[in-house]
Amino acid sequence: MRLTVRGAAVTTFAAAALVCIPTAAATPPPGLHGALALRVVSSPPQYVSGDDARLEVAVPDATPLAQVRVTVNGADVTSAFAQDPEGNHQLEGVVTGLPLGPSTVEATVPGPGKARPDRAELTLVNNALNSEPPKTVKSCEKTKTLRPKIVP
Repeated sequence: MRLTVRGAAVTTFAAAALVCIPTAAATPPPGLHGALALRVVSSPPQYVSGDDARLEVAVPDATPLAQVRVTVNGADVTSAFAQDPEGNHQLEGVVTGLPLGPSTVEATVPGPGKARPDRAELTLVNNALNSEPPKTVKSCEKTKTLRPKIVP
């Protein structure tokens, strides 16, 4: 009887321990707790339209905001970003002139010493505002039926 109780207690403890283990779905989103992260504020990244997107760059607390570099398809767009007006340790800005289709946004901060830089990447897909081709309007005029002329 003593083994049964102990076995039940161990099983209960193991089940309780599994409940307390955080899963991937329960972890905080990227950018919190010191990780560099990019996020689109204006729309989902795959549905950007109008050739521009508002982005946030979450920066690790120990990293000065001035050390962050942001590029779009390799072109430096860091000057489009400023400190978040809400006071968080992040940058916010609007990237403009995005070409139709996918674009790669990359944020980097230098690593300590000779370490590789910390890097975050995000793919934006710029879609045309009106992706449907124009519709042809057909008129409602009467049409004449032409019959071939027989020549004797």
